[in-house]
Amino acid sequence: MTVVPVLLYHSVSDDPLPEIAEYNLTRQRFADHVRVIRDSGRTPITFADWVGRMRAAAADPADGISSPERVVVVTFDDGYDNNLSACALLGEHGIPSTVYVTTDYVGRSGFVDEAGLRDLAAIDGVTVGSHAVSHRRLDELPASELGDEVRLSRTRLADVLGRPCETFAYPHGNHGARVRRAVQDAGYASAAGVKNAYSHERDDVYGVARLMATRDWSADQLERFLGNDRPLAPRREKLQTKGYRAYRRVRKRLTEVTS
Repeated sequence: MTVVPVLLYHSVSDDPLPEIAEYNLTRQRFADHVRVIRDSGRTPITFADWVGRMRAAAADPADGISSPERVVVVTFDDGYDNNLSACALLGEHGIPSTVYVTTDYVGRSGFVDEAGLRDLAAIDGVTVGSHAVSHRRLDELPASELGDEVRLSRTRLADVLGRPCETFAYPHGNHGARVRRAVQDAGYASAAGVKNAYSHERDDVYGVARLMATRDWSADQLERFLGNDRPLAPRREKLQTKGYRAYRRVRKRLTEVTS
């Protein structure tokens, strides 16, 4: 079986926005990560390529089991302006990346504007995906707002970039059957979750597992992650995940009633 670390980064800066500091890597630490990825013995591929291989393995399971591959995927969430230099550095080493952009953040301080978004998409190996409109927890939203979050973000990115947006990442990693259906209905071909687990051929193409980098991830830690293949992402959603979603929905409704 092919087991894949799909890496999730956010910001790469020596002076990050305070709200993302926990998930920010300094430029030197990120450069060390790029070196580790390059020298890992894994082949860097695009998120879309990995999803295509998952679909092919599902159609012919024996093929994937008999010929496992050592590959790695790199993604970013939110659309920080420093992703431009980070993705360019990856590109210099032949490492493709997918950047999931929250469209309401475009043009805000610290985030790409529309010109920067086009510059990002022009970097060799970069794919731009949607991270919804406003970065709210989609599994807490009513159907109409959920639909707008996934559809309007896709439309805006297509308008700015002049090409279809084919992939989506769930804000905060929160999703479920209802949210996945909305993403599929909006026309996306794939979606990324979090799970902090390794993706594999039986993973969900509308909930691909990723490993989220934090500021404390050293190059040595990343090297260990790239050499590992556990824990695997569960194929079905865990009961505790469903329970926590129900709790958040109730809490949100109570907050709205009392506010």
